[in-house]
Amino acid sequence: PPGEGGRVPFTARLWWIPQQDLKHQPGKLAMNGEEIEVAFPVRMDSDGIWLALGSVQRLEISTSAVLPDSGLPVPDQLWDIEVGTMHIRELADGWRAGGMLRVGSPSDRPFAALRDMTVTLLGFLTVPSGQRDAWNFSLFYSPTGQIVWPIPGVAYAWRPSDQFQANLGIPFSLEYRPTETLTVTAGYRPLNHVQVVVRQALGQAGSIYGGYRTVTETFLLADRQENPDRTYLFDQRLTLGTQRELGRGWSLDLSAAYVFDRQIFQAEKFSGTRRDELAIDPGLAGMLQLLWTR
Repeated sequence: PPGEGGRVPFTARLWWIPQQDLKHQPGKLAMNGEEIEVAFPVRMDSDGIWLALGSVQRLEISTSAVLPDSGLPVPDQLWDIEVGTMHIRELADGWRAGGMLRVGSPSDRPFAALRDMTVTLLGFLTVPSGQRDAWNFSLFYSPTGQIVWPIPGVAYAWRPSDQFQANLGIPFSLEYRPTETLTVTAGYRPLNHVQVVVRQALGQAGSIYGGYRTVTETFLLADRQENPDRTYLFDQRLTLGTQRELGRGWSLDLSAAYVFDRQIFQAEKFSGTRRDELAIDPGLAGMLQLLWTR
């Protein structure tokens, strides 16, 4: 998404995907949604910071289709509400450690039952290596991720120049600035979270960009037949957009995307046996974002 080179403590997002035909069965399906994400400091010390985190996402689905195996109707609204905290601490000799805890309820009826609630955890440690590089160690757990058990991460942060830096390992990322106005960024984390963005600055106040990314949304339906079942929404996107600086760190972003490989299905895990599969024809999408970047 836009803003990939700095911290974004506030994001407000509107998006819409017009009605498209379902594959292999009659019917149509349209989606739109809104999302707000905030992160703000609640305590700052000389050697660390505590952040409060919060996000609210509402996804609206318009269709008459039902999930083909269970017979459940496709929910017309899905919510993901989360609150949490993050702590980052500077240690001796340039070491850094931190952690994050988020509690939420991604569901069509959020917080209706304890089984519809989730706890997401992250711990990380950065160990300097030489003057510019570092080793990054992490452990991440999310019950709504594509992998539903803790994921260890080990990566080497290689910074050979001001124009190029890469996180070599899991998670993987890179940033390359071949010119003062052109930036290429890429990232990957298991199983198939991929993002590539090429951005060209236009003067001091604007930029255009294009990219590719995969999108996975995961929800716990209140009336699901089996407790471990998760409802996945997956697609791939080719995006073109423009971002305009508004001043004081605020910016406005408008983009359009070609959305393909669109799927809705239920499974105990993303790579497991799928049920209630719906496939949707490809189509165009639009997104409007308001961001505050520090």
